[in-house]
This record gives sequence, C-alpha cells and structure tokens, in this order.
Amino acid sequence: MQKNGIYVSATHGVSMYPMLRNQRDHVVIRPVSPGDRLRVYDVPLFRRPNGQYVLHRVLRVCDGYYQICGDHQYQMERVPDDWILGRLESFWRGNRQIDCEKSRGYRLYVRLWCGLFPLRALWLRSWYFAKRAVKKLVGKR
Repeated sequence: MQKNGIYVSATHGVSMYPMLRNQRDHVVIRPVSPGDRLRVYDVPLFRRPNGQYVLHRVLRVCDGYYQICGDHQYQMERVPDDWILGRLESFWRGNRQIDCEKSRGYRLYVRLWCGLFPLRALWLRSWYFAKRAVKKLVGKR
C-alpha cells in the first residue's frame, strides 16, 4: 500500500457480513495520512498487536482512538490511531464496484445497519447463546 498508494484484496472472514462476503468480494483500500482522522461509518484497515489485519466500521470517534465493530459483530473494540493503516474506498461485489463516498445505496445501508446496532447486538447475543446451549445439550447425549 505504501509503494503503490492502493491495496486491493479479496475479503477473508465474516465479520463484515452482509456488506462484505467471505472470499467473494474485493476491497480497495487507500492509506491514511499521518494526522488524518477517520469519520463515523468509515471502514479502516488496521493491524492488531498480534499482527492480524482487520477491516471493521468506525462507530464512534474519540480523542486518540476509535470505537470500531464489524457489521456482523456486537462487541466494540477500542482501536488507537497508530493502528490504522488505510480506509476502505470502494469494494467490488461481483462485477459491480461500489464507491463508499458516492453510492447512495451504500450510504443508506450504513445508516440503517448502524442504526439497528442495538437490535443486531441483542439478536446476535441471543443467537450465540442458543447455539452454545444446543451444543451442550447435544454433547450430553
């Protein structure tokens, strides 16, 4: 990304589902200049101290860090400014490129999806709880 000024890659994982589908969609990331601040709803690429690269959405901008969460997750993560490497500029869904700044459909999706965060969090917690309960019941047989 530093060399070419852009990073393009297929997605891996389900934390940004339904927006990004595992190994089916491609992302275009531009580097963030030192001192630049992200905005709410931006999707930064950041690197955790364990070396893992992650794309999640900014839900809250704070002084020196961001509250970030994947679209398919319910726990927010505190991400310091110095972990941020780049920002999602666009993504390819099949043969269609979706621009994160210009696409009305994308902006509508983001506002609705983030507005429903409390309900999504409740649903996901309930889903994971039920899934664990079923595994325990099946395992006892």
